[in-house]
Amino acid sequence: GNSIQNCVDDAISLFDSTNVTVEHNTLVDSKWGIDGINATYLAVSNNAIRNMILDGIQLKNSTSSSISGNSINNCNGSAISLLDSSYDVSIEDNTLDNSEWGIEGINATSLAISNNMIRDMSQDGIKLSNAASSSIIGNSIQNCVDDAISLFDSTNVTVEHNTLVDSKWGIDGINATYLAVSNNAIRNMILDGIQLKNSTSSSISGNSINNCEDAAISLFDSSDVTVVDNTLVNNGL
Repeated sequence: GNSIQNCVDDAISLFDSTNVTVEHNTLVDSKWGIDGINATYLAVSNNAIRNMILDGIQLKNSTSSSISGNSINNCNGSAISLLDSSYDVSIEDNTLDNSEWGIEGINATSLAISNNMIRDMSQDGIKLSNAASSSIIGNSIQNCVDDAISLFDSTNVTVEHNTLVDSKWGIDGINATYLAVSNNAIRNMILDGIQLKNSTSSSISGNSINNCEDAAISLFDSSDVTVVDNTLVNNGL
């Protein structure tokens, strides 16, 4: 229940820390909101974070933690970022608005990203780069300048039951392997609903895609991809 504002660096810094609960704080006008480095067993919940110069919540090389129920907006970086070998982190039930990325995972493993509301991002809603063994389930993402969901150099990622609206691409997989993309509702994309480029050993099934100005589903330089049982209505190509 602390109120912290106008810090030159972190509003809350957790370095080499374990088993820390951070909840119901209001963090405003600082460089980072909550910054966890080499931390374990963090529970970060129900904080209000806004107007950060960089990220709202950042975990670096941190494990076995949860980020839930936070409201984060107006960050010049990511609302939530998971970097540098972070793993076993759940990110759920957060409301993320008006930042550069909603959730960004780089070199991260075993992320469970679920039931988040993500709106009005200047880049991607969810971006995973060089990530593995993760899931993106039940999120609502709308009005992103680039991808609603971006999967770059990532493997073994499940993307299902998300609602993706009014962005440039719905789901964009590049250099990705073992993606399972199913039962998503995708509509009103400026370009493609689902795009895979240079990707392999993946499946696209049971998705509902409509009103995309380009293709509902496009596959470029990709192989061993199954596309079955999708409903595609009123798309471009």
